[in-house]
Amino acid sequence: MAQAALVETQIKEGQTLIDRLAHEGIVVTAAAWVKESESGDWYFYLATPLVGEDGATRSAYRRVNAVIREMEKEGFGMDPFNKKVIGPHDPIAKDMIAHRGRPGSPPTLFPGNRLGDLAVEEASIYPPLPTPEEQAGIQLWECGRMEFRPGIGPAGLCRGVVIDLDNQVVLRKTSYRGTMAKPRTLSPGQLEVTWTEGGAVRIAGSAAGQRWKWSQPHASWEEGGDPPESVLQTVVTAMG
Repeated sequence: MAQAALVETQIKEGQTLIDRLAHEGIVVTAAAWVKESESGDWYFYLATPLVGEDGATRSAYRRVNAVIREMEKEGFGMDPFNKKVIGPHDPIAKDMIAHRGRPGSPPTLFPGNRLGDLAVEEASIYPPLPTPEEQAGIQLWECGRMEFRPGIGPAGLCRGVVIDLDNQVVLRKTSYRGTMAKPRTLSPGQLEVTWTEGGAVRIAGSAAGQRWKWSQPHASWEEGGDPPESVLQTVVTAMG
């Protein structure tokens, strides 16, 4: 890949491959599109424990290429020769890990000109995959395009909003550290949504029976059953 800059297709293909490898049980410690200074070409770097401590890559390439061949049957278009596998302890991998963003964030543009001992012109480093708890929160809220996503942020950070159900607008926003606070006293027609690091979510309304809580360990609504679609849609609309 000799183009001057990455395009959206390559960014998406990289994430698609990372997700598929994880689904197939192949651990990806770090990943990035890297434009090498010497060649001027872009390569997709994958750091994985499949690479031996002695740097042997044959087993890693065999496993990863087998997955790519199956993906090609589904229309996946990344050229297998555009990737390179390295071990987790490779200096390149260590720099990739040190400069990646938070789970759920877009790839991070590397600010330096060397990854480990590799001279680079540019690099876009993918974030780590979210934990199941983080993913639960991200999936619930990602379509709302919120500035702060659940499951992301410093430990102990809670965020909340109060929503007017009729007008579908956010009335108040709060953030605090510590355990999730008790629900507020709400006026009729209002809804409070609180979420925490790790993906725990609570929705509480002013009417009787309007309380739902998302369980982190069980990845399900442990209290109140599934919220009505109208409630979820109102929350997403208000925070969009």
